[in-house]
Amino acid sequence: MMPVEFPEQNCTYTAEGCMPLPALQQISEQFQAPEVTSCWELSDEELILILNQIRAGQRPAIFLSVVGGQPPVALWVRENDIT
Repeated sequence: MMPVEFPEQNCTYTAEGCMPLPALQQISEQFQAPEVTSCWELSDEELILILNQIRAGQRPAIFLSVVGGQPPVALWVRENDIT
């Protein structure tokens, strides 16, 4: 997966040795806490893998790894109006 720009983004995180990460930084209305959202796009190879698993009757899975501990996170899918 690759991080991609999206309409709501208002900052870009950078770190030495890492690619830029477009993000939306805001205060969560629901939790009244800092929230950072990023958007990721599947590669062609990942899409093919997912489609092949679906055709084989399997349910594809996506894994999340957070270095330094596991804060509360949310993953979701929405229609891509980016590209």
